[in-house]
Parts: sequence; structure tokens; C-alpha cells
Amino acid sequence: MAGFLDTFSQSGFLPHGYCFAWSPGLLWTMVISDMAIALAYYSIPLALLVFLRRRRHIQFHWMFLLFGVFIFACGTTHLIAVLNIWQPAYWLDAIAKLITALVSVATAIFLWPLVPVADRYIAQRENDMRELELVNAKFAQTLELLNARSAELDRLNRMSDQLQKADSLEEFGAVVSSAADDLKLGVAGAVFLARPQSTLADVSAYWGDPELSGHVLPMDDCQAVAVEDVAAQDADCVAKCSLFRFDGHEHLCVPLQANEEILGVVQFRGLVDSSDAHVRALIETLRERASVALANIRLRENLLAKSIRDPLTGLFNRRFLDEALPLEEARALRSNSVLCVVMFDLDRFKALNDSYGHDAGDVALKTFARLLQGSVRSTDIACRYGGEEFLLLLPGTSIGEAARRAEAIRTALEMSRVEHRGRSLGVLTVSIGIAELPTHGPDGHAVMRAADKMLYRAKQNGRNRIELMQDYAA
Repeated sequence: MAGFLDTFSQSGFLPHGYCFAWSPGLLWTMVISDMAIALAYYSIPLALLVFLRRRRHIQFHWMFLLFGVFIFACGTTHLIAVLNIWQPAYWLDAIAKLITALVSVATAIFLWPLVPVADRYIAQRENDMRELELVNAKFAQTLELLNARSAELDRLNRMSDQLQKADSLEEFGAVVSSAADDLKLGVAGAVFLARPQSTLADVSAYWGDPELSGHVLPMDDCQAVAVEDVAAQDADCVAKCSLFRFDGHEHLCVPLQANEEILGVVQFRGLVDSSDAHVRALIETLRERASVALANIRLRENLLAKSIRDPLTGLFNRRFLDEALPLEEARALRSNSVLCVVMFDLDRFKALNDSYGHDAGDVALKTFARLLQGSVRSTDIACRYGGEEFLLLLPGTSIGEAARRAEAIRTALEMSRVEHRGRSLGVLTVSIGIAELPTHGPDGHAVMRAADKMLYRAKQNGRNRIELMQDYAA
């Protein structure tokens, strides 16, 4: 043991092949450095092998192997250099260095021709990456465009769902204007709906510009109505339409049409490019869906009107009265107010029919209906009760005020001159009975019976007169 330890001592150590003594510090610096280099060199081929196993199809696979052999050989020379300190093996050292030299030379020989090949390969990869980046950018743009188109389609579908649920023209206008605004179809615009039996259209809803509220569109002057298609702003349009002005922006008008009938117009103001195919397609889709929905709403309103209005006079019918009376009764009782019921009956109507025919009787009924309709407020309800009987519901109107208004109607009818086919129908008169809720009955039907009782009394007392229910017991 002592002899072994003496080998590493300063006094007893002399490296083979050298003529001077090395100090232990120098010795161990050389040993540790060579060992560290050898271990590092051996680890590099190992890492290359692991890499090549994972990337079997990599370019220049053989060059990686050759470089690994070169590094391994270099590590071996350092390991032998450590061995030579204690056990000289100069032939082994020489052979290792020879192998290292051969591998090094081979690596250098093969490496230089490989440089331009690798450079071209790297340049090609860089070019491929640039092309891939361009493709990715285009893909991102396409994806963004598809997302935008999908969002637009979703908004149109949501508009269609909302339009199916819309119960009124006001809701229709609000839904369409909101969709147009969300779809960025112009900085402003308005939905015009045609008035029944008229060439005028009113703003139902607008977006972007509050000044559009309240505008009236003369449809005879509208280019879109004239051509029954999308119309862009031009000189002729501006000359005809008071709603258009040249202001540096592009405007479009599109008609809402169903069954060859123009139901309305949607105006788009401030479009970025009104000729853009996508913008036109978007507007056309909105127009088609809105037109169908508007036609359905109009149809429902017409059917509803027919179900609650008398076809001859245009007044509400008894069915509507049966629905409205409980509501007006509840409103009057809740607000501690009054509700007057006025019943009318044309005098000697049967005799008029027998003398002049049923057509003349229809003329008399329509004449009185016009007088009645012309005398009502927005809160009043005028109905044809049946035959020659009519009824007025006057919310918030006292019996005295109701009597004054009824007298005005009676006088107007008496003074009217009604003719049919050139023949005078004589003087038309009406008998009237009036009662008041809650003074003359606990509910609407009781007050109607009281008014009818007063109407019968007016007939008994000579016709062409008004009778008022004076108290509950009468």
C-alpha cells in the first residue's frame, strides 16, 4: 500500500518518457483535463446516435455518423494520453492517433464539398419556410374571412328567427334595422313601410342617423320602386327623391316586395363600396328574408283585421267588443275612472231596406259608420254591434260628455243628405241610449244592458233622441 501511494507522491513520481519531474498539481491538471475531454468527446457521439435514431430520414445521415466516429477517436487519444502517464503504450497511442488522423482527413474531405450542398438545402428550407409563412398568412386571412362570413350568416339567421316571432310592423322594422347595423351595411339607414292604399311610406325604424326618424318616402319618386330592384344613388335618383343628396358617400335603396306588391323600402347610406359583390349578396339576402317576413306580417294583420272588423263598415265587430269590454272595464275600475257605453240604432231601417233595397241600406250603414269613426278619439272603440245597431265605448268620459258627443253625431246624421243611384234616401235618424260604469252597473255587461234599455226607451219616446240612464235602479 505504501509503495502504491508513493507512486503519486512528489518525490517518487516521474512520468515515463520525460526528462523532468512533474509536480502533482501539474500532473492532476493534465489527468483531469484529459479525462474530462475524453468523457465529453464520448458523450457527443452518444447524443448524435440518439438524435439519428429519432430522425432516421434526416439529410446527410452518413455525415453525422462520420463526425461521431471522428469525435470518438479524438476522445480515445485523450484517454490513452492519461494511460501513458503510468503505463506507456506508445504503439497504441500512435495507432489511435493514426485512426483519428484518417477519420479527421476523411471528415474534412467530405465536409467541404458538402458545404454548398448544405447551404442550398438550408436556403431551400428557408425559402420553404417563407412560402409556408405566406401560406399560413393566407390561411389566417381566409379563416378570418370565413369566420366573418359565418358571423354574418349567423346574424341573418338570427334575424330570420326574430322576424318569425315579430307580431307587428314596429317589431319588424326594429329587427331589420338592427341586423343591417350589425352587418355594417352602411353607416346609417332606414326601413320604410308603405301605408295601406297609399303611395307614401313611413320610417318604421332607422340606424346611425336620428335625423331619418319621421321621414316620409314618396314611393312614386323612388327609383328602387320604379325598377323593382336595387337602385344605387345617381343623378336621376337625386333629382327625383328628396331623401337623397350627393354627399360623397354611396347609397342604395332596395324594395321589399312580395306577390308583385311593394311593401316597403330599405335605404342604406354611406356604404364603402356599393358595387362589391359580397355587399350586394348580403343586401339581397337581407332583402329576400325581410320581404317574406313582411308579407307574412301583413297577411296576419289583414287576417286579424278581417276577424275583428266588420267588412261593410270597417268598424270593429262584436267579437272584438267581447274581448275589449272586459279590458276597458278592468282599466276603469283600477284607475277609479268611468266608462260610458253609447248604443245607437238607425230609425226605421227595415222600412228603408224595403223601400230602396238592401244596397241602399248598406249605403246608410256606411254613412253612419263614417260619422261614428270621425267622432272617436284614439282611446275610443267604435263597433257595429249587429244589423243597424252600433256601439261606442268611451273610456274616461262622463255621461254628460258622452251625451254631448252623441248629440253631435245624431245631429250630423239628421242633417246629412244621403243618395243611392241618384235617389235621396230621405232624412236618416238614430236613437241613442247611454249608461255609465260604475254608476249604472257593476260591470261592463250590466252597463251595456242599461244602455240598451235606454235605447229601447228612446225608441218608445219617439225615436231620433237620446235617453240617459239616471240611476242604477232605473
